[in-house]
Amino acid sequence: MLSLENTQTILEKESVVAFYFTTYECNVADAMQPKLLEMFAKEYPKIHFLEINTYENPDISAHYQVFTVPTLLVFFEGKESLRKARNFSVAEVQKDLERPYQLLFS
Repeated sequence: MLSLENTQTILEKESVVAFYFTTYECNVADAMQPKLLEMFAKEYPKIHFLEINTYENPDISAHYQVFTVPTLLVFFEGKESLRKARNFSVAEVQKDLERPYQLLFS
């Protein structure tokens, strides 16, 4: 079971973490999730990707101040470096992650 403590432990252990916040009823989030997973696997394999359902984990959503879905948060070295909410594209995320990812892993 996912908990706020689990997310904080993951942030401490992993260099880069992506939290993808969604709900059961969001068609946009459902459509975007496989595209994001494919992009992360292909372009950014060292990023730990975690999907978080806001209905099942309201405490996690509140802690990270996520009030809309879909929302993508990316943390580099435990610090929030990217926040995309509601209307964003996979290409936009890929472009925004390219430089920090290369700096950390090259």
